[in-house]
Amino acid sequence: MSINLNEVDKLAGLARIELDPEKKQKYMADLSAILQYVGKLQEVRAEAAPAEENSEESLRPDQVVGISSEDQQELVKAAPETEGGLIKTKAVFE
Repeated sequence: MSINLNEVDKLAGLARIELDPEKKQKYMADLSAILQYVGKLQEVRAEAAPAEENSEESLRPDQVVGISSEDQQELVKAAPETEGGLIKTKAVFE
């Protein structure tokens, strides 16, 4: 599938950009190449993965990863400012 200059003009209008004639030619060629590539992708036949590979049984169990409560308390104690057992930081949004 290819695209013509009228379609490039329409797309440029929708995008609210102005294109000089040289850019229109370039975009016409680029967009045509993209559409041809998408056309080839649509021809590819993709098979679904076998059910056993896509089941929940093949997933690993969740693991909780973190630091111990003792280490967490030490980190909070080492912070310059704390409030309510948490590290106090500068506000990001005011």
